[in-house]
Amino acid sequence: LADELTRSWVNQWPALPDAMDEAARYIAPTSGRLEMLDVPLAGVSATDDPVHPVEVGAEWVSAAPRAALRTVTLDEIGADPAVLG
Repeated sequence: LADELTRSWVNQWPALPDAMDEAARYIAPTSGRLEMLDVPLAGVSATDDPVHPVEVGAEWVSAAPRAALRTVTLDEIGADPAVLG
């Protein structure tokens, strides 16, 4: 994962700081919005990701009418990004 992030961040420079600021301002969907979702939702959470808690993924799929959550680890994503679907 570190190699992938390094590659990605180097390629985004010098726009990376602006992109990070934009990401920090992003407001995630609320449970109320997810309750209105009329398409299936597939969620994937990394159980060992300290930045994106698995509890948020569980909350999202609980709110959406047709949703499923699968969990992986960061090592699994690093070894094979296709585990994300």
